[in-house]
Amino acid sequence: MAFKPKYYSLDEMINQEKMFEQEVAFRKSCLSWETMRRQSLRAARLGEQGELKALRARRATLAREVALANKQLLKVRQAALLRLLEMEHREHQRELGLLGKAFYVERL
Repeated sequence: MAFKPKYYSLDEMINQEKMFEQEVAFRKSCLSWETMRRQSLRAARLGEQGELKALRARRATLAREVALANKQLLKVRQAALLRLLEMEHREHQRELGLLGKAFYVERL
């Protein structure tokens, strides 16, 4: 059997050309959609990672603030205790003075 080429009419050739152009356009749109989907997923993943980094930074900042607040609270409590101790010492000295007794204080 010999190969017989098929001859198309002008209208059929124009229709096939249009179908080919539509198919190419469809493939381009599918490729474009897939690219946009990948970019969107990547952006979402980066956004989540950025939020996670920001959360970790906030936690670290909060931990440092709590540590500094604890140090300041310790200093305030120490100062209050020192003041109370000095007040009690002066009161004790006054009571001993009323009894005629006193602490020996060496002066240099």
